[in-house]
Amino acid sequence: MAANTPTKFPAGNASRGYENITTIKDATSNGEEHITLRQEVQNELALITPAYGTVVNKISPVNSTRAVLETTKVSSFRTRTDKAAVMQQFVCKTITTKNTQTAGTGVSQPTLLLQSSKIEDIDGVHEIKTDVTVDTKYDTLTDYYHEPILRYPVSVEKEIVTKDFPLPSVVAGTDVTLKQLDCVRSLKTARTITIGDPVVLYDEVKFRFPSVLLGFNTADGFSTQSRRSWFMVSTNRRDSFTKTTNAKIEISLHLTQPTPSTEIWNIIPKNLVHDGVLFNVNEQSVLCDAGFLRANTHSEDTYYGFAFETFNYGASTPTATEYNQAVTNKDYKLISESIKPWKYNTWRKERVSIIPE
Repeated sequence: MAANTPTKFPAGNASRGYENITTIKDATSNGEEHITLRQEVQNELALITPAYGTVVNKISPVNSTRAVLETTKVSSFRTRTDKAAVMQQFVCKTITTKNTQTAGTGVSQPTLLLQSSKIEDIDGVHEIKTDVTVDTKYDTLTDYYHEPILRYPVSVEKEIVTKDFPLPSVVAGTDVTLKQLDCVRSLKTARTITIGDPVVLYDEVKFRFPSVLLGFNTADGFSTQSRRSWFMVSTNRRDSFTKTTNAKIEISLHLTQPTPSTEIWNIIPKNLVHDGVLFNVNEQSVLCDAGFLRANTHSEDTYYGFAFETFNYGASTPTATEYNQAVTNKDYKLISESIKPWKYNTWRKERVSIIPE
């Protein structure tokens, strides 16, 4: 503590008594520098209204005519800064700042790093503003999990950004969401998937297996009584049927849109129809190989005379031979394929295959 030498006022101001000025640095509060003024005044002097910076303003009577006015002023308020580790979500370190300001100034305006701002009134003239801010920046949190169906690893990054943060451009393999938290902050969440090998699943599907032409049964003859040739044509076929069968489903993800496959097993049957003079054929929707039927009349036929008739037919897709071979080999055949946009800005391709029966 340091003190200046008291100075006596001139005689004309004797009623003011002595002026005593003391300068101290107070270590018990914020460490501000205090200047204390003690002055002898008339006992009836009204208490002076304090102004900003005046922390003590009191009158202590000495006798019936005199009193001591004591005024303590702060020449410089100190800003207190405290750091703390809080280990809460997105925030590992905070800074607490305390400022003394004029009463009524109010709290700080919201900012990205400001966690809280509060006011504590001291004496009606001064108030202490306490701001808690994030030290430097928010931490980015990362979570990991496996995509429930495909079991591919997914990383999730969560970050605090400004409320008006723009939605990023589309990045293949990553989707980004923005969720507003308050008037200044938003939560940015980026989910990124790491694509692995295609996933194979098995499921039951209903499928209609096609009719297959196994061959033609033919017969012919000659009636001596009517002098007429006759012909008979019938088919040996395996009829179509619908049943529930096991299907292999292959699912794969792609960062760019894949090209549709050309391997799909398209079943295109044939309608074998022939309305002839010597014989007729009417077999609808069958798988068959390419072939022909031929007939000619008997040499003694007087009804038709000499006649020659042929029915040529083409192969179906697949042919009957190809289909029967696939049944024997138990080869999976691709029957459908879908390519659709999926999560994480990827493309999902799903291929369904069955074994012919």
